[in-house]
Amino acid sequence: MQLENVRELSDRYVTVVKHLFRLTYVVRQNELKGLDMTLPQIRTLILIEQTGPLRMGEISSYLGSGLSATTSIVDRMVSKNLVQRVSDPRDRRVVVCSLTLKGREATELFWGHVNARAMMVSNQWDVEQFEKVVQSLELIWHTKEALLANSDAIPFTTSVSRGAKTSAK
Repeated sequence: MQLENVRELSDRYVTVVKHLFRLTYVVRQNELKGLDMTLPQIRTLILIEQTGPLRMGEISSYLGSGLSATTSIVDRMVSKNLVQRVSDPRDRRVVVCSLTLKGREATELFWGHVNARAMMVSNQWDVEQFEKVVQSLELIWHTKEALLANSDAIPFTTSVSRGAKTSAK
């Protein structure tokens, strides 16, 4: 009986995660549509905003594309004044990409829209509901951070079995 409950909870959890992902994925794309950017450009912009300056190879690895394709993506972003490329003075073959002022403004605008939408949803809850949602999301976040800290790479496709529970606080 308990295994059945765990399976049902797992199904509900995965369904909610998929819906939240779709919601945020679509919102993210829509928020930056006005910048006339492709999805790889948007991903690159947010990646650099989140991590700071990156080498071309690191961006390429994140996007899962070849270095020449990444160079084309970054070239278009440079022409839109969203990203700047700087050669490493110690090794001119190394190119580091960072956001320009316009790139930072674009990401701030984007996150402002995301924040406004999140607050619009949260305004529908009472304080107790809001606290539960925040605690649940923090638990997911901290668990993910702990997993990342303990592993160089988490595979995208795995066979997940429900094992020992850990507390993330």
